[in-house]
Amino acid sequence: MNYFGQYNGYEIASGAKALHDVPQICIDIGQLTRASVAVERYPRDAREEEMDIARQRISVASLTFENNRLKVEQALQGIACSVFDRYDLPRSGGIDIGSGATGAMVHQFLKPLIDRSTWSEIDVNPQAVAENKRRHPNAKVFAGSYLHLDQTRELPAQTNIVTGLSSLDATQFVPQALGEIRKKLQIGGFLLHIQDVRPGLGTPIRELQHMGVASPFRAYALRSNANIEEPLVYQTPEGLLSVGELFRRNLGRLIEQQHGLRLLVSDWFLALRRAPDPSQGGSAYYMNVHLRGIPDPIDEVSVVVTLAQRVA
Repeated sequence: MNYFGQYNGYEIASGAKALHDVPQICIDIGQLTRASVAVERYPRDAREEEMDIARQRISVASLTFENNRLKVEQALQGIACSVFDRYDLPRSGGIDIGSGATGAMVHQFLKPLIDRSTWSEIDVNPQAVAENKRRHPNAKVFAGSYLHLDQTRELPAQTNIVTGLSSLDATQFVPQALGEIRKKLQIGGFLLHIQDVRPGLGTPIRELQHMGVASPFRAYALRSNANIEEPLVYQTPEGLLSVGELFRRNLGRLIEQQHGLRLLVSDWFLALRRAPDPSQGGSAYYMNVHLRGIPDPIDEVSVVVTLAQRVA
């Protein structure tokens, strides 16, 4: 375990096993159902993907996750700040990719640390850009894609840090995104990505295929109000693996394969505190699933943190 200190009343650590196995708890209490997941149709190229994301309603994108995120905002802020402090990451002039409608990375989780007036935010969805601007009228928010960073003319030519909150999970073209980020970073600059919600379906499937698992894939899934199955864990030769763990492995592996980037961190981070009212039990936040009333009176938040540095 790697201890990062105390932030906002939470103890922050990486490399430790979670106290609460949220997927297993969800299975035990009947919140997950067995599902068979086939390979979906992927976009033919980056342009098609960008057009698909640009047409998404923001109510089914970042706004959907906001309700549970707000319940653990202090913990998520603590994790982000602990990484900035430990690795002495740049505090000004950054670019946030896939900022979504809420701009949560810049305006919530990094707010105590960075000079937000110098930070740029981009998103390919015009509705998300408009909502972020409405909430933060003084922010520098632009329409743009991390698959074509050079085409957003308002961005600086280069930067010393690129950040992303649950954004690189949305693309089927991660190597292209990493190549664009590498070009935008100065030598020695950093990419910090935090994944706190369930990734897009393609990411875990790509990693399952890399492991030699064939379609259809066996999973346990949440069922949304729209009766859409959202896998939380998949059956693998290693046993059950969560979509977050499959995302962690996929992004870390692709960074290691990307020329000019060095992987510094690819790990689960935990934020832990004693529950304010132990008589009500504890809680656990995991990939935007928030469970309350857990007998152990500990509040726990789990996220995947990935940090890379441009070295060439």
